[in-house]
Amino acid sequence: MRAKKIKFVILFLLLRPGALPASTISGFVKGSLTAQNSPYVVTADLKIAAGDTLTIEPGVILKFNTSTGFIISGNLQAMGAETDSVYFISNHPGATPGDWTGIYFSPGAEGNLEYCVIKHAGVGSTMDASAPFFFQCLFTQNNTGIDCLAGANGKIEESLFKFNPNAGIRVLNAAPEIKRCILQQNSENGLESAIVMQGAAGAIVQNFISQNVNSGIDLTNSSAVSIYQNTIVNNDMGITISDCSPTVINNIIAFNATGISTENSVPAAFYNAVSANSGGNFITPPAGLGVLMRVNTRGDSCDAYFNIQLDPEFYNPAGGDFRIQVGSPCIDTGDPTNPAGIWIAGAAPDMGAYENNGVVVPVELLSFTVLQNELHWSTATESNNLGFYIEMAIKSGEPFSQIGFVAGAGTTVEPQFYSFAIQPVGYPRFYRLKQVDFDGSSSYSQTIKVESKISTIRRLQNFPNPFHGRQKTAVQFRIDEKKTYITLKVVDLLGRQIKLLVNEVYTPGIFTIVWDGRDDAGMAVSAGHYFYILRSEKWKISKMLTILK
Repeated sequence: MRAKKIKFVILFLLLRPGALPASTISGFVKGSLTAQNSPYVVTADLKIAAGDTLTIEPGVILKFNTSTGFIISGNLQAMGAETDSVYFISNHPGATPGDWTGIYFSPGAEGNLEYCVIKHAGVGSTMDASAPFFFQCLFTQNNTGIDCLAGANGKIEESLFKFNPNAGIRVLNAAPEIKRCILQQNSENGLESAIVMQGAAGAIVQNFISQNVNSGIDLTNSSAVSIYQNTIVNNDMGITISDCSPTVINNIIAFNATGISTENSVPAAFYNAVSANSGGNFITPPAGLGVLMRVNTRGDSCDAYFNIQLDPEFYNPAGGDFRIQVGSPCIDTGDPTNPAGIWIAGAAPDMGAYENNGVVVPVELLSFTVLQNELHWSTATESNNLGFYIEMAIKSGEPFSQIGFVAGAGTTVEPQFYSFAIQPVGYPRFYRLKQVDFDGSSSYSQTIKVESKISTIRRLQNFPNPFHGRQKTAVQFRIDEKKTYITLKVVDLLGRQIKLLVNEVYTPGIFTIVWDGRDDAGMAVSAGHYFYILRSEKWKISKMLTILK
């Protein structure tokens, strides 16, 4: 907790769009921070008073001096963009975790942080009896990514927590919603876990939790948490439960040292796949948990609570792809009541974070998206590929119908690029690809939703991302100008060039550039976070990519 009775000498700044007079700031702020005046060096604690709002534009960089922080009593709107994040980072040249204190939401404070990077703080962000919303944020190399304290019930969605040596997310007597996040390689100090819950409530839904020291999720002190639809793999321990009774449904917990470990606890654990955990799938479980005694709807052996202990049949676990394959025992064998309320492809939810629409196995699909009034997809390799049926549904969950066919390339190890024109309509549509082999076997891509208003997208996220150094990743972009000079390069977090991928004139079209993870000298780069920057004569956009070990 922060002392509230200490008086500070502060500098008050009234910030207006385009009117910030200097690049050093401290004290109370409101109005806007603009990219035009960025970067800003924070020389003493930055504050937003109760009733005030500060908006931070995409592309703004805030560099915090040692031991400074950001204290919000009002409303923070840090609205980065997919192509241009907002950065909260250390101003120390040899930055390490804990250089600055972090972003603190005091009781009753409000905030939205979208596409933000929070790095090298003691705690990346603390929500104390407050409810900020985090979306598509990166928390890396902080001692702890996020702390949720004293009744905080904010939302954390689609964010990445990586290389935070203490913990990814800690929750103490609070009830946040943690949804569709990735937590990898946290808690290397060995004291805490990826997600730590003490006396907590809330929900942990559809997260990918992997390669963390200690537990993927650690629950103590009467935590009553709903843990739904997560994939928890390759951690020291999967879920550890002490003196509490959480609800654990529709998860995959595999390839950890232990699966579900309980002490003085009776979790409501139903419809999970708990398998291939080297030290045991269930450690000191309550009676009946993990004891195979019946069969489920597929005819597979399960315990009285429909938990199975079979190989989940991941698509490519060695390559970091933990989607489940067609035929996996986890497909359609989750709780048919769908307690997480997720979109499902079959009669019941699949187990784990990734609902299976039919993973394309013979054909390695790199991307599938929409650009203006066309569907676009690309493949890395193909084997006996007859082609792709394009299927459309009017509403989510309704049947698909075929609206076209595009011939495939047979068997090839070269990247292939495809497109199919669609008609613009005044309401959303859902599309997927049905890939068909020459022998008649088929499988499906993921489903994408096309909104009524289709905008021009110049650049897409690289895919796959994250990716392993031995893999390749592809960046796809669209050029609308008649003729323009384009550069595409990969840089490190300090902006130093790693690899120049494109440096030439382009005419209109859609292009895909493949990077093999090597630098300009041909050497494999180390694991970590990088940016690729796409620049034309009129615009510049960038996006983070991650290389795994």
